[in-house]
Amino acid sequence: AKQEIKSAKQETTFTVSYFLKRHQELTALIAFIGLYIIFYYINPLLNTVDSWSSLLLTASEDGIVALFVTLLLIAGEFDLSVGSVFVLGGMSFGILVNSGFNPAVALALSLIFSALVGVVNGIITVYLNVPSFMTTLGTSYALLGLILITTGGFPVSIYRSSVPFWYILSGSIATLNAWTLWFISLAIITYIILEHTRFGNHIFATGGSVRSAYAVGVNVRLVKIILFILSALFAGFDGILSLMYFTSISPVEGETMPLLALAIAVIGGAPLTGGVGKIQGTVVAALIIGLLYVGLTLAKVPSYWYITFVGILLVAIAFVNQKLTGRKLIE
Repeated sequence: AKQEIKSAKQETTFTVSYFLKRHQELTALIAFIGLYIIFYYINPLLNTVDSWSSLLLTASEDGIVALFVTLLLIAGEFDLSVGSVFVLGGMSFGILVNSGFNPAVALALSLIFSALVGVVNGIITVYLNVPSFMTTLGTSYALLGLILITTGGFPVSIYRSSVPFWYILSGSIATLNAWTLWFISLAIITYIILEHTRFGNHIFATGGSVRSAYAVGVNVRLVKIILFILSALFAGFDGILSLMYFTSISPVEGETMPLLALAIAVIGGAPLTGGVGKIQGTVVAALIIGLLYVGLTLAKVPSYWYITFVGILLVAIAFVNQKLTGRKLIE
């Protein structure tokens, strides 16, 4: 009888472990539900339309960048330059519009500037064999220095009325801001790309085993360069959305974004080892970040505790994932 009970426990453990290995985003979902219950108990105002609007807006700010950081992580690479590119996108758009450029042209040029950073990151990483951690860290500091030289360290402001299509970038439908709608749209698009296209298979193959990917005909270099470009492009676009929402952007505004976006991807179930990850996990993790911000605000906890809780949550979820699935975040 004892042997049968032991066998049943082993079978259950195997089933749970196997299930969580395939659905690591559930750990993040459980964390979200648990945190929501705690914050709701502290202040029931969390369960209002305004609170949810703020939660989604906060999730969108870093979530858009985290979507593409997740794709890069799955392919086995990092991008620590997204914070500086975020500022580059917003500031270049504001400066160009204020200088008299047609807003549509200013938008296109700002996105091109952002994408070029991704091109540089990709080329240095895949052709010069410099680890992406070092490459993107270097380009981040270089870019931030150029931004500070250009602006003198002062923020750039803009009038929404100077951009005819401002409503697409920062308008609202019911209680949802355009920023949130962009996040939802991009989450759907990246999910489809990752799960239902050949390029998505190539991303997984690249992060799983470069040699195996080459063996089956995957152009690993091209895959990585495209992902670096997408990461930079949408970091810049996110900066433009930020500028249009707040009407101002500071040179140091993206300071915490690289590690926060990375934290969202990891909390969502994408380990630093590559080859694994899901967009739905990243979305849930972004919602957790939004919940932490709104929940702590409603609980009247000082704002500087926000990053502290993010760090604690990251370590906790990493520990749980490792224990339940046997998969480490990094080796």
